[in-house]
Amino acid sequence: MSEGWFFEALPLRPDPYPGECLSGYLLRLADLNGFGIFWDMVGDLFPTWDAPQQIHKLKWEYPLKDWGRIPLRTGLTPAELTRLTVAPWVEKFRVPPDLNRSIYMSPGHFLKSLVNPVLRVCPFCLQSQPYLRLIWRLLPVTVCIEHGCFLQDRCSACGTTLTPASQNHRYLRCPICGADLRSLSVSMASQDILNVQRCRQEEFHFLLDPATALTKAIADRDPSQALGLKFRYLRSRVGLSAKAVAQKANLTISAMRCIERGVLVPLQFYLRYLEAMRISWKELAWLEVPDEFVQAIQTPRHIHLRLCPNPKCPNHHLPPGTSVQLLRDIPERRIARFHCTTCDRRFTRSYDGGLLTQPRKPALRTGEPHILMKPQEEIASLSKMGIRGECNQKIARSLGWGEKTVRIYWIALGIEERVHQAQAKRRTDEKLERYAALRSQIQATLDSMFAQDREVTLQQVSRALGKNGEYWHVCCDQTDFVHEAIRQHNVRVGQRRDETVSMQIAQSLENLQCSDHIVKVEEITKQAGISYVQLRDHYPELRLKIHEAIQAHRTRLKQTQIKNQIRQIDAAATRLIAQEQRLNYQVILDAAGLSPHADKSATIRDALMRWVSNFAPRD
Repeated sequence: MSEGWFFEALPLRPDPYPGECLSGYLLRLADLNGFGIFWDMVGDLFPTWDAPQQIHKLKWEYPLKDWGRIPLRTGLTPAELTRLTVAPWVEKFRVPPDLNRSIYMSPGHFLKSLVNPVLRVCPFCLQSQPYLRLIWRLLPVTVCIEHGCFLQDRCSACGTTLTPASQNHRYLRCPICGADLRSLSVSMASQDILNVQRCRQEEFHFLLDPATALTKAIADRDPSQALGLKFRYLRSRVGLSAKAVAQKANLTISAMRCIERGVLVPLQFYLRYLEAMRISWKELAWLEVPDEFVQAIQTPRHIHLRLCPNPKCPNHHLPPGTSVQLLRDIPERRIARFHCTTCDRRFTRSYDGGLLTQPRKPALRTGEPHILMKPQEEIASLSKMGIRGECNQKIARSLGWGEKTVRIYWIALGIEERVHQAQAKRRTDEKLERYAALRSQIQATLDSMFAQDREVTLQQVSRALGKNGEYWHVCCDQTDFVHEAIRQHNVRVGQRRDETVSMQIAQSLENLQCSDHIVKVEEITKQAGISYVQLRDHYPELRLKIHEAIQAHRTRLKQTQIKNQIRQIDAAATRLIAQEQRLNYQVILDAAGLSPHADKSATIRDALMRWVSNFAPRD
């Protein structure tokens, strides 16, 4: 039925089975109406689809753009068609995306963690009721509860992975070999797996039901935000921290926060969250969030403590505002730390409102007296290492001091400036040593790579040095040197290669004089060790020379061939005259063993005319 039908509706329009999926229903519809090629029907249902590859949109079991002509051809309403998809599930968790905004938007962007792009079936269910279930299309569903077996996703005959829909797809058949899906081999599942899957599939049927809802319908609230509020209230009622729930659900803290704040996350994350809380989706739907909890969440924490201690700051006066941000809350110490974004003051308050401050000691200045409490041996070692220019961190680690103590002792001993100069000189010397060592390493690497007589790139040098590709952007002083060395080497390699190619091609062209068969350009380039593309792009003069030589060689072979044919014609005509046979073109060509069409050549025709007399007309 590749031709269009007379009426707008299909001849056979069966009602969908309860729980049937959209792709399975369309395949069943095509089979009942005699479509041998699935695309013949789908192309009519969706006139805007211009390629059979777009059939793969059906594998996501999601409402398609305006449903095309499906309502017209089947008589089904959009609400009835929606029950064949996972749209009721998606609408419970988020505002359905507008797939019409972009031609590149696909349902797979938000359904890849929920809908399986591979088809899985239960052969026993297909034998009793031959239709594809929507529950089978869900990624977490792996077994058939009714028959206790695993769902099959491969053909037993050819081993191909089953697909939901394709261009030449046939209903309940393997898209490759055409084997009946009702005859697939099955394997039974254990009782533990069945128990887990039974609970999951009951929950999934609840989520796929358009008549059920998880949250109250509020016009100005996103379903994901209302659902996140329920999750947050449920966690607070159980008394678990976000970290504990994240560990149970195998989620990150960031994903946990996104769920509770109503930020869009993969649908699979919601399933993990609720399984970790050990509560069903029906119980979550019945759960009511108290207004007190909502108000407590909307009120910033420790709002009464957010008074900036700076008297000149506007945030110093009541009422406190949110421009004073909470940096850290420490319940075990009953304190909180804040940051005033107006005057940039950071402060700490206790829960009772008291301001916690630490006394600050004035900085020690050079020349001021200081009591040296450390042993004299350690002080002597400190002086020696400082004068040698060793860094403060290394000195502190060697003496078991703190870096701040080391700096204080420099000042107290009056050698701070001397130590700084020694440290600066040591850093300069170490930098020069590293530079020289690096230069030697680079030079050795370049010499080794240049000895191979091949072109070298900057990336190859960085890999040989054990560095990444960004190394030369950091080591700027060495980059110019390496660039110039590589350029000169590559120029020399290129010149030698061009000379070799030219010599080899010249030798091949000389050999054409002795060749008795037709030679192609590719044969000559292969002998020279290059491809035809390289010859065309890099050696245009040689390419022209090769074409001229080959053309001359072919002309010479053609002339030699004609001379041989003329000799054959003369010998054949001489034999025929000796046999007193009547001569004509065809008789002479047959006797000479030449093609009947050889007389199309003017030279051959002239040779034949010399032998054919007026009493032997040409055939």
